[in-house]
Amino acid sequence: MYTRRWREAISVYQQLLKRGPDAEVLKRLALAYDGLGEVEAAIAHADRAVALNRNNPNYLYVAGALRLSNDRDRAEAQRLLEAAAILDPGNDAIARELRKAKAPGR
Repeated sequence: MYTRRWREAISVYQQLLKRGPDAEVLKRLALAYDGLGEVEAAIAHADRAVALNRNNPNYLYVAGALRLSNDRDRAEAQRLLEAAAILDPGNDAIARELRKAKAPGR
C-alpha cells in the first residue's frame, strides 16, 4: 500500500481473504481498488468491511470517505461518517470528512 503498487496489494489481500472474511483486509482492498480508480469495487469492499464490524469507526469512515471523494451517494456517505464520528468523536479525519459531507453545494 505504501508504495502504491495497487495491483500487487490487491493480489496479496485477495489471497488473505481465502482464509476467511476479514474486515481489515476488506478495508485495505477497498483502498487499493480506489487507488486504481475502481470506485465500485472499492465501495463494495468497504461495505463488506462495515457489514463484518458495524461498530468500527475506521471501517465506517473509509466507506463514507470513499463515497464522498468519488461523488457517490452523498447521503449514505454522511450517514456512515456520522456513525463513525459518534464512535470516535475525537478523530480529526472523521470530523473533517463529515464537515465536507455536510457542506452545502458539494
